[in-house]
Amino acid sequence: MDIDVSVIIPSYNRYPQNLLTLYSLQNQTFDPSKMEVIFIDDGSTDETPLILNQFTPPFLFKYLRNDKNCGRSISRNMGIESSLGKIIILLDAEMIVDPDFVQNHYNHHQTEENQVVLGTFYYKSVYTCIFPEFDPVTKLKIENILKDKNLNLSSKELQLNKGNIVQLLSQQDIQAQKYQLLAHEAPYFPQILKHFGEQLSGYHLPWTTFLSGFVSIPRSLLDKIGGFEESFKGWGFEDTELGYRLYLAEAKFRYYPNVSAYHQEHPINYVNIYHDLMKNFYRYQEKYHTFEISVHILVLLEEIDMIEENLVVRQHKQLTQDYPDDFAHFKNGFHMILQKIAFLCSKDKTISNLLYELNLKDPKQWKQKLLSERDHINSLGHYQNFIKAFNTIEHLL
Repeated sequence: MDIDVSVIIPSYNRYPQNLLTLYSLQNQTFDPSKMEVIFIDDGSTDETPLILNQFTPPFLFKYLRNDKNCGRSISRNMGIESSLGKIIILLDAEMIVDPDFVQNHYNHHQTEENQVVLGTFYYKSVYTCIFPEFDPVTKLKIENILKDKNLNLSSKELQLNKGNIVQLLSQQDIQAQKYQLLAHEAPYFPQILKHFGEQLSGYHLPWTTFLSGFVSIPRSLLDKIGGFEESFKGWGFEDTELGYRLYLAEAKFRYYPNVSAYHQEHPINYVNIYHDLMKNFYRYQEKYHTFEISVHILVLLEEIDMIEENLVVRQHKQLTQDYPDDFAHFKNGFHMILQKIAFLCSKDKTISNLLYELNLKDPKQWKQKLLSERDHINSLGHYQNFIKAFNTIEHLL
């Protein structure tokens, strides 16, 4: 079978939003005989298995199921291994796409080899369901959106009052693209787009914008670098780590508005996400031990933003090129501190008294030399952002 595009969708307890996503794929303009959709049910305990009876697409559809929840990395790799396409589209289970989504991804890959095609900067948000877990502010926001679009919720209020999920859109609504009425712009990393443009000119960290919710990659690139790192559990950084390997393989990160998607909003446990995020970031930095990765902990802790992070990495590289044999104590020491902070965050420990945590032979002398080299670098006048980033955590020593 000659398949050009494989769409990989991992899903865990996302019914009925995952079904709406599949309905949007059923609405594609791309030749259905040239595409397949591989849906991985990652041990869902909701009504997800009903999809087998509710979805009859014109394209090849593979439904894989894990007996237990294995996580997105393992599930995506299962889908990739089962796929036949020359282009792999990774799509989250709650992402609705426009009818030309697959065709646009395919077209972009015909213009340049080794592209990673992303819609990161053009991401949209949409409410397709009202969940009982939504807080009153969110429910009021949805009600106002519906009123603004002259859509009536009254027929569904009884269902909502009984504590059930209220589905706002049907299969027919997806086909008629009514989700666009309920959508609003919610782009990722707008400051990156504003400062560096779609080509990311001058941005040294393109892998940080790699999100696996709606992205396409040539199979040949994935064959070269491998799939997702399966040691990552829970939420976060399994996609960034893959993005970093794509960057090291000299992939070209390209951003287009016509390959984005609509994220169906759902309840989020931010406490659990934060814990997963920190644990996975520690795994990520431990795999590579590079400053350009380790410094991202300062972004996660909101000590610097991503624009400043780019400047810090650029100036660190410049300092290393300008003075390859000097300031080793400061460069290595700063990196050690960042790694230790990431470790403490992964263990939910308080970040303080880092000199003790580093288990140094002579902490006082080590710190004196560190600050002395810091001051020398600062006096050179070319590396202020690099030094400023260090100064944000000096009080933790």
